[in-house]
Amino acid sequence: MTWTKPGEPISYASPLVITPKGDDDVRITADFRVANKGASRTRIVPGLRVDELSATFGDCKVFSHLDMNNGYHQMKVDEDSKKYLVVTTPWGNLKHETLAQGWITSQDEFDRRINEILAGIPHVKSNRDDCLIGVKDRNEHNRTLDLVLTRLQEHGLTLRLEKCEFGKEELSSMVSDLREKESNHRRRNFAQIAAPLRQLTKSTSTFHWGPIEQEAFDSLKSSLTEQTTLSYFVPERIYVDAGKKTEKSSNVPGGLCAILCQQGGDGQYGQTELEAAAIKFACADALYKYLVGAPKFEIFTDCKPLVHLFNNPTSRAPLRIERQILAIQGLDYVVKYQKGAENIAYYGSRHLTRRHDDIPMVKSVNELEGLRTFVSEDNEYLSRMAKDDNDYQFLKEVIQRNLWKKHGKDPRVSRFLGVASDLSVVGEIILCKDKVIPPLSSRRRFVDKAHKIGHSGETRTLKLLQEKIWFPGIAKLCKEAVQNCQSCQVTHDRTYDEPLQSTPLQPGPWHTISVDFKGPFKDGTYALVGYDLYSRYPVGSYCRSTVFSCVKPILDSWFSTFGTVELKSDRGPPFNGHELSAYMLAREDSFTNR
Repeated sequence: MTWTKPGEPISYASPLVITPKGDDDVRITADFRVANKGASRTRIVPGLRVDELSATFGDCKVFSHLDMNNGYHQMKVDEDSKKYLVVTTPWGNLKHETLAQGWITSQDEFDRRINEILAGIPHVKSNRDDCLIGVKDRNEHNRTLDLVLTRLQEHGLTLRLEKCEFGKEELSSMVSDLREKESNHRRRNFAQIAAPLRQLTKSTSTFHWGPIEQEAFDSLKSSLTEQTTLSYFVPERIYVDAGKKTEKSSNVPGGLCAILCQQGGDGQYGQTELEAAAIKFACADALYKYLVGAPKFEIFTDCKPLVHLFNNPTSRAPLRIERQILAIQGLDYVVKYQKGAENIAYYGSRHLTRRHDDIPMVKSVNELEGLRTFVSEDNEYLSRMAKDDNDYQFLKEVIQRNLWKKHGKDPRVSRFLGVASDLSVVGEIILCKDKVIPPLSSRRRFVDKAHKIGHSGETRTLKLLQEKIWFPGIAKLCKEAVQNCQSCQVTHDRTYDEPLQSTPLQPGPWHTISVDFKGPFKDGTYALVGYDLYSRYPVGSYCRSTVFSCVKPILDSWFSTFGTVELKSDRGPPFNGHELSAYMLAREDSFTNR
């Protein structure tokens, strides 16, 4: 970069960004997000994926890795383009003479130029500013390496020798440890399986290798030997499917569906950060090859804050969300809000990842038989109670005749408005999806019956019940049934709150005061507050710290004014120190901690 001349007019300017590099150096870049809005991509070359490298070099024996020396800075830009690459600093304006990191077309032009230079050379893959060579024997490797180096020399491109690797049987840039292999290849439930091993790496933990750690280690090893893990995909085969047409008179055709299922990530991520990660996952990972070079497209999310953060280049987002935004800044998109219930990805993110171990399992044969009986024996009873319940019949009529707008404010109907689209009628029974909604008079009977299957707690009783039953207030009714069960009360321990005790009245005013601190405040000071236990009259003074030397003048003032003979505190400093005890002893006054 060069400094602009004093007084030279500039049309565009971007703020300076300085980031550290791994070799105790810094990288000077710029935030081109605002300027990028006026530019357009010229061509797109997706970066190499791990599975692509594995498929290309899977049977190779000799490898080389070439790393370019500041690759962008070896590609000069046209004079007309330099005006867009001006960076503002506190000391003046810098102008890029070469390709700039962060500019939307830099990667396009760099990839295009490198591919042109290396065109026609077999067994070579370029990945941004890296060149990977992989062949089956050393003679062929030497010929290929000579061709690559000759091409680079002809075009004036240099390499960083300390980062290059030549004629290796294994490249450090392509090798990772066991944990990285597991994670990069998307092992199912990797975070949960590796949690015991990850706990051992923490500085606050004591290293202990037990059965739990051994089981986690064996699980990770076994996942590497599975056939589905070692087999590469076949790019010549594409599997597609479409839903069948329905038997209805409307003859609605089946749908064509593509689904992205998001697994839970870092447990420390907030919901907004996870929603941002979902956008990055779609645009920069799973669907990247379909979106690069595409015209402006829309991203629908059910998280309103992301609309402003992603669409406004000058927004100040949290660091985690900022990384997601920067990862897709090369795409032309706009984020729009759509309610979760209307978003077609809503179902997949919540239901398609549900596993069998999420379903509550019965603990014994007796419990299994009880659950079967609970589900089947009450069909006739349920139909009979439904016919006798006027409110239930009214709700059934509303569902069958679609009278939600007319009777939506009726208390018998309003509680079901949120699930109106899921309600249906089969015979005399109302269903919510595949779950039965029993009449009001029989709900407590079902709850009690589910609880008595194994006298489970509130959570398990609710899960067992929700396998077949649903109605508004089901959780509250389950809680009441468990708490009112006499058998559970006899066999389970219960905790009770200690009864409140009244404070005895002091002999007179200012005989005993209760003291405590408030703070620190914005200016770093504290307020020492005293409270007379007889008159309920408060006094207070400010001090710089909670040490005894700052508190002593305040106590001297109180004692000289009110003549207090006893203090009560909460054992906080300085009331738990020997200095205050000696001070009170010298005054022949008493001091207690409450």
